[in-house]
Amino acid sequence: MGKQGIWQCPSCFCYNFHLFCIQKIVNAGLSSQQYPSWSCPNCHTYFPFSARPTEYLCFCGKTKDPQPDPWLPPHTCGQICDRTFPGKCGHKCTRECHPGPCGQCAKTELLTCFCGKDQQMLICGSSRYSCAQPCGKPKPCGVHTCALPCHEGDCGACQETIQKPCECGKVELVGPCSSPLSCGTPCKKAKNCGHHVCERVCHGGDCGACPGSLPRYCYCGKKKIVKPCWEEVSESCMETCHKLLECGIHRCEERCHKGPCSKCREVREKRCICGKKTKKVQCCMEFRCEVKCKNILNCTKHECGQRCCLGNCSACPRACNNLLNCGNHRCQSTCHAGSCQKCPLTMTLYCKCKKVQKTVDCGKKMILPHLVDKSCLGEHKTVQVPCDTKFVDCDIPCGNLLACGNHACTLPCHYVSLRRDAQYFLKEKKKEGEEEEFEMVREMPPDTCMDCTSPCLKQERPCSHPCELGCHPHNCLPCEVPLKFKCHCGKSKMNIPCCKTLDEKELELLICCGHFCDKKFQTCNHFCELRCHPGECSPQECTKKVVVKCKCNKIKKNWTCMKLREEIQSQKLASYQTDILPCDENCQKIS
Repeated sequence: MGKQGIWQCPSCFCYNFHLFCIQKIVNAGLSSQQYPSWSCPNCHTYFPFSARPTEYLCFCGKTKDPQPDPWLPPHTCGQICDRTFPGKCGHKCTRECHPGPCGQCAKTELLTCFCGKDQQMLICGSSRYSCAQPCGKPKPCGVHTCALPCHEGDCGACQETIQKPCECGKVELVGPCSSPLSCGTPCKKAKNCGHHVCERVCHGGDCGACPGSLPRYCYCGKKKIVKPCWEEVSESCMETCHKLLECGIHRCEERCHKGPCSKCREVREKRCICGKKTKKVQCCMEFRCEVKCKNILNCTKHECGQRCCLGNCSACPRACNNLLNCGNHRCQSTCHAGSCQKCPLTMTLYCKCKKVQKTVDCGKKMILPHLVDKSCLGEHKTVQVPCDTKFVDCDIPCGNLLACGNHACTLPCHYVSLRRDAQYFLKEKKKEGEEEEFEMVREMPPDTCMDCTSPCLKQERPCSHPCELGCHPHNCLPCEVPLKFKCHCGKSKMNIPCCKTLDEKELELLICCGHFCDKKFQTCNHFCELRCHPGECSPQECTKKVVVKCKCNKIKKNWTCMKLREEIQSQKLASYQTDILPCDENCQKIS
């Protein structure tokens, strides 16, 4: 499958399908009208028919028909993945082109805890956190502080338990600091009369005046009743009310009663307001005839039109709304006779460059532009043009340094949104991972220089491998070309990035496979028990057990191979042998 085109599912990232097989499954006897969608054979995620695979792409999607490379994993292009991580951070994957999902963004950002006491560098996308310290923010009471562990949102009302008087001040109660306390009993404070007490349940503020201490009359107001507040009174004098009704002619014939008098129901002949008609109606009713007033109003344009008008017609209530002489505004006065006044407003006119202004009556035209010195889009030269000229271009090539920092833009003179020079690439970044921000100088449509398409030609690497990146401003990345090495013991082969082979000590550690050496010593025929190691195996450190005996094999002892070698060297024997023990008297007796 490494030499044949494959298809990777964008949902489950499974890539065990030949491109030809997937196309055959999708296209065999199907059409977008009959089957508007198709699904992945592995995860069964549905895709529109228009999204059927038509090209063989590498895993990151940058290279079409990637060629097999013995130094790269199959179906990869060797470039930086550069796919955007899932989520809202907007960062891109910096790994080399790889199968499967890009995982989680590993960049960090400085976040503050809820209470603001602590800051931590957390992985991109993390939410604010709790530092677990006491919050310490002041409560609404202004006396206590929040004792909860660092938390999100408001601290809430103060729940500290304190002893304080109730609202009426009779007893001391224990309760929350922020809540008023009520004892639940009547207030019982003396009223201003000195005879009554407040019957309201425990409350704050003034108790108010005693209702019985105010002057009291009967309902009709004829009879004043003077009694102490603690004595009840009969509030009706039982006489005829005789209050003047709203009509101003008749009086109330009811007995002294509570509340307002009823409307006058006496029927009499009344004349309408304009005086043209009469009719018998109830006294409380207003009579208006149906005759409309035909007087011309002060505007000399409209009739009054009111029903049963007295003749003193008011000014025309309509708005004039005629267009004024300026042609921009309408008359805001009420409808009037004669022509409208000229527009009272003035306006400040500017030339196109906003540097010359003039205050004129509303409706005047724009003032003429004046000549100004203006640079061309690429800021190569300055010419005199009318101030309303939007932009000037020349035939000189742009010449601005490209993003690579090595080549200049060769496009014709155009607007440069980001001016680069030799000092631009020497400026330090304000924050790690963020480029320094530059202020836009002109308010013009954004434009950029061409992209540099040259390969990297720097000779910075100590090895012979070229830089895989395109032309770029900074130092080349360490060489990641894999080199094949055998381990020290020769059992394993491993691929090591070229950049890690420059240091001999580091290389010796990297090519250690971790297995037992197992090389055979030439003298003792034992095997080396050390882990894979550089250099020759040392037989002087052999710890295998050997049986050492005398010449007649009567005396036998268990020694380590290392001890045997030391004894051989001390006796200056020519070869490795085990019968080096001297015979004793018992050996001679037995023999």
